[in-house]
Amino acid sequence: MMGVYANSSVKAIMSNKSKALAFIKVGKDIAFPADLSCIMTPMPRSLAHVNDACCQVLSENRLRYAQFWFMQMDATDTEALNQLSLGDLDVALRIWSEQETMSSLQNRMICYFLQEDLPSAFSTAETLYEKYGQAFIQQIDMPGSSQMSTSELSHLFLETLGAEVDLASLYDCCQSDEWKEIVTSIVVQSATSELSYEIEQYRNVNHTDPVTLKKAGENLMERSKKPLNNLQKVLSKESTQYQMLADKVGEEILNCCIEYVNLAQSDIYDSVHSIYKLLIYAKNTIVGMVAKRRFEQNYDMIKPLLSISKEDYKRAMRRPYMKKIRWGVILSIMITVGIIVAFMEKELSGFWMGLAMSVPLCVLTNRVMLLFE
Repeated sequence: MMGVYANSSVKAIMSNKSKALAFIKVGKDIAFPADLSCIMTPMPRSLAHVNDACCQVLSENRLRYAQFWFMQMDATDTEALNQLSLGDLDVALRIWSEQETMSSLQNRMICYFLQEDLPSAFSTAETLYEKYGQAFIQQIDMPGSSQMSTSELSHLFLETLGAEVDLASLYDCCQSDEWKEIVTSIVVQSATSELSYEIEQYRNVNHTDPVTLKKAGENLMERSKKPLNNLQKVLSKESTQYQMLADKVGEEILNCCIEYVNLAQSDIYDSVHSIYKLLIYAKNTIVGMVAKRRFEQNYDMIKPLLSISKEDYKRAMRRPYMKKIRWGVILSIMITVGIIVAFMEKELSGFWMGLAMSVPLCVLTNRVMLLFE
């Protein structure tokens, strides 16, 4: 917006501001060499935009912005920037690759970003800050910037980058332990914040409505996948930090399943099968032994329902009632036949004879009714 390079002086910034505002006030467009309009999206300038941009690059934020823009320090930079202004990024990159200076590393990094080659940009940045971190800080015309350490500069770069790209996926590109530690701390902090927010969102829904509860559990499952996956890229599953966060998510999902099944007691089979994906996600997410034992205790109670068909479940639920009916029918047959024989024989002993005579019929009835169970 200001049409300057990362290492331009405050004087140059103010000069461009005056020129831009003068052109804008008379309704004309203005172009600066640093616009690089052949490779960058044209940026419309307005009074508000220019004033705001000027305030930003003259504030404590200037170093952050400077980390992600081109520098012009020597003849090589001028030659390569001229190629960029013509739209030839590959040639410019080749020119900067012929030497290793602070500005060449900075400018190569920006070219890699423009090519969306994140690993190359990342590794170039690490080399830049490792070798020329303090020199970079000194080149930025900003009061008080010299007090920043190289480590703080690296953290600022990675923190800013992490807001735009998946920083965890670049962890393996780290060459130094220091950068690995910085990336890990940023990823863990970001994942912790995301997971805490999603868990809070889940807890705040109406837990008495099964439909709302299940939907909230599914949302938590989907939205926790990315932060947990990012954590696995920078932490081992055995690490305390990972276990704590993973168990927290897994136990919330398990609680959702338990509550949902309890709310749907009229149709246990369907409710258990409808939250199967949630159960498996909780099982695969939980790491700690205590959380695993709690999961297994609850899972064992519904596991039989997951291994049978719905028809088998209905048959199993119907069997106790059918058994009572079957024995009731058999007993009724025996008593009825006994009474009929006793009446025909006009003797009480006929009742016992009738009971004996009813045995074949009762056996047949028993077998027939077993088929319905």
